[in-house]
Amino acid sequence: ELVPQIDLPINNNDDSNDPLLAASAADDASSWYIKCKTPLLYGPYWDTSKVAITGTRRRLQHLLLEQQQRKKHHGLFDTKQQEFQVAMDWLYMHPFDAIHESHKSVVVVRDMGNVFQGQLCWKEFVVAFESLLEDTVILQDMVQLVHGDIHAGNILIHKPSKQQEPKLILVDWDEAAREKPFHRNTPTEQEKRQYPAALVHFPDLYTKYQFQELFEYYIQKYYYYHTETGDADSWQRFQQEHVASIEEQGFKATVRHRHKMLSAFLHLHPTET
Repeated sequence: ELVPQIDLPINNNDDSNDPLLAASAADDASSWYIKCKTPLLYGPYWDTSKVAITGTRRRLQHLLLEQQQRKKHHGLFDTKQQEFQVAMDWLYMHPFDAIHESHKSVVVVRDMGNVFQGQLCWKEFVVAFESLLEDTVILQDMVQLVHGDIHAGNILIHKPSKQQEPKLILVDWDEAAREKPFHRNTPTEQEKRQYPAALVHFPDLYTKYQFQELFEYYIQKYYYYHTETGDADSWQRFQQEHVASIEEQGFKATVRHRHKMLSAFLHLHPTET
């Protein structure tokens, strides 16, 4: 539900007044989405925001404050600029801890824009999509948080200001999981493609595979003409740099995983000779 201009505190943690983090919740004119979940409707996903939102916020805060102290005392700031910006952007979107009660989980997230429906020209889209993929992978590497539900309904288009280029934003992080994605039931062929079970134990490939499926969806729905012309060069470069041979990599990774599990089993249960 979209609730305009809710009067909420900047943060409910003791470090809410830190100058490094204050900007992440300083926009008083923001609108907010409030997502309320209960066990009855969401089953095993109902309270995952405790890790996905609250846990991630605190880990990012700790990381940035640690870097700030290091710079203050040693003149060093070894977090890369892109990592710093990814962390700040995520904290800007989620400036509040999730609220947890025995039968209710509440997530408050800043309204970041509208669902992306091909509002960008082809070249703008390719740049924005590559940036979204890179930022998502960076965040995943920083805090080991895997979104796991990357699809068109969770991608928004956001224009920070007149001077800045529009960005694509990945939202709905409250059901993300630490280290590896949840294993989801996939009764349909579309869901099998969207949630590749063979890659659950390989989160980096899982995320990139979901982005590949998303990119192909956008191509078919909004940019099909460009793949039939010379403009497809950007797509070829994107494939080579980010998602090339994902299916092959996933297959090899799955084989290695099964071999490792088999070896462990045989070690515990040696065959009698």
